[in-house]
Amino acid sequence: MATHAVLVLLLLLPAVPADAPLTWGVAPSSAAGPDGRAAFAHRLDPGTVLRDHVAISNPAPEPLRLTVYAADADVGVARGFDLLPAGVPSTGAGTWVRLDRTDVTVPGGGRVVVPFTVTVPADATPGDHAAGIVAAWRAPGPAGGAAGVAVERRVGSRIHLRVAGALRPRLTASLVSVAHPGGWNPFGRPDVTVEAVVRNEGNVRLRAAAAVTVTGPFPRVPGGRAHEPVPELLPGQSHRFTVRVATFSRVRIQARVDVTPAPPVVVGDEGAVVVAPAAATGAAWSLSPGQGLASAALIAAVAAGWARRRRASGTAGPRSGDAGAPNPGHRAQT
Repeated sequence: MATHAVLVLLLLLPAVPADAPLTWGVAPSSAAGPDGRAAFAHRLDPGTVLRDHVAISNPAPEPLRLTVYAADADVGVARGFDLLPAGVPSTGAGTWVRLDRTDVTVPGGGRVVVPFTVTVPADATPGDHAAGIVAAWRAPGPAGGAAGVAVERRVGSRIHLRVAGALRPRLTASLVSVAHPGGWNPFGRPDVTVEAVVRNEGNVRLRAAAAVTVTGPFPRVPGGRAHEPVPELLPGQSHRFTVRVATFSRVRIQARVDVTPAPPVVVGDEGAVVVAPAAATGAAWSLSPGQGLASAALIAAVAAGWARRRRASGTAGPRSGDAGAPNPGHRAQT
């Protein structure tokens, strides 16, 4: 059973002129009007045909002409749920939606209810598929000083469809980079910058939390830890983030990112499925120029001390001709 906790989507493209319509609403609806659902969310079998409605409201006093269409969710964005922009063809769940009307004029202070059909392909893959219904206001005109560029403002509502079948939730983690900024103070505490990616490789939309831990080669030297909330990820979507971790660790920095699913179990047609945590590790040298000089000076001092001890040991040893020392050049007198 799909999770239905979602929010209405507001998408703003280039800034609109001052005299443009300000607001309108898009919401799930019955044939009579909005029915209180936060979004469209259905569990369907392959080959199913579903009938539903969307309500478009206009609180302004003047009539408002809008274009209505369906689009795939954009899994290429890192900021969360979004829809493909106008002009980019859909290839997924957006193509399953057929609206009875694609151009509507909403009277001032009124609303229009548009029926639509969702047809799930017979070969649709199990799991979660996402799309949305958009009501767009378009006006040709200058945008950013370029004449003839169309300006569009979009308001939409999410569509979450779960196709029956086996659920295979899977999160992966990877470390892109581990960097130490350096500095001339060998006793300073500059932060370590860690960049990581969490990706949804399964067929269920998932949330998670990430924790980044930084340690060094010396167990008694304190490490550092930072946390990153991971937004809901659609199948195929990833979240890339950068955190700064304060640590006293030096020389060879070890970084680890641990991803914990939330919740750790999803429920599907075949029962409860455990979502496994994910982890990735990486390392970087953390010697700054100052630390490098200090380390070089320490190594030079140790080497010089070792050489002095060797010389002193050689001077204090027995010499040829001393009592008790063999002298191969001396012959016994007879």
